[in-house]
Amino acid sequence: MIRAHKIRLHPTAEQQAYFARAAGVSRFCWNWALAEWKRQVEAGDTPTALKLKKQFNAIRRVQFPWTWEVTKNASDQPFLDLGKAFTAFFEGLKTGKRTGSPRFKSKKRSKASFYLANDQLELGDHRVWVPKLGWVNMAENLRFHGKIMGARMSKTADW
Repeated sequence: MIRAHKIRLHPTAEQQAYFARAAGVSRFCWNWALAEWKRQVEAGDTPTALKLKKQFNAIRRVQFPWTWEVTKNASDQPFLDLGKAFTAFFEGLKTGKRTGSPRFKSKKRSKASFYLANDQLELGDHRVWVPKLGWVNMAENLRFHGKIMGARMSKTADW
């Protein structure tokens, strides 16, 4: 059974800045992938999330070196999320549901968030390990036991 558990974090000022950078990288990758998806469709090509991810990684080191400052999942997951969003959009068109196509994410309107896969995540006593950052204090321990599949760090009111 899949369960979600939302826990407030108590990051330091340095850790909050890292979270903001990671969320910014994630938003940038989403917007880049969406723009490239639309460009390829207009050119008559059939884009996929993995093709776009490969294309981005080929130019990333030269054109976007600042994306390496945060965990790899911040730049990898948006491509998979965009692929799922387009799959849901096209399924909705087939079944007649009113679903909107994926849209660009804004700094102001969008919720700042980034994903950590289970290989990038470690939980300790009231704390979580974030790659390239270290331990971040949590407000409480996990209430459920089981295998952690991943975590999405999001800023609702605070991290």
